[in-house]
Amino acid sequence: MLCEWDFIALKDRLVYLAFDSDIENRTGERGIARLAQHLKNKGAIVQIIRLPSNHGVKVGIDDYLVGGTVWPMLSDSLNRMNRK
Repeated sequence: MLCEWDFIALKDRLVYLAFDSDIENRTGERGIARLAQHLKNKGAIVQIIRLPSNHGVKVGIDDYLVGGTVWPMLSDSLNRMNRK
């Protein structure tokens, strides 16, 4: 899958990676790190978004898209990340 990114111009572009809220296992974390590094190697500016669960229920970016809350959610997540 990483080779698919080789056809996209990423230099100096901001790329948000948003994974489902249940991506807590080691394999998932390694996958995130590997993809982020690959994109950075191509010159991308990578921001990883960690989606919160909805009262213990797994959610993904599609749930936010359907609910119309994508930008407020992304903005809140990025603000929290930048404070750390």
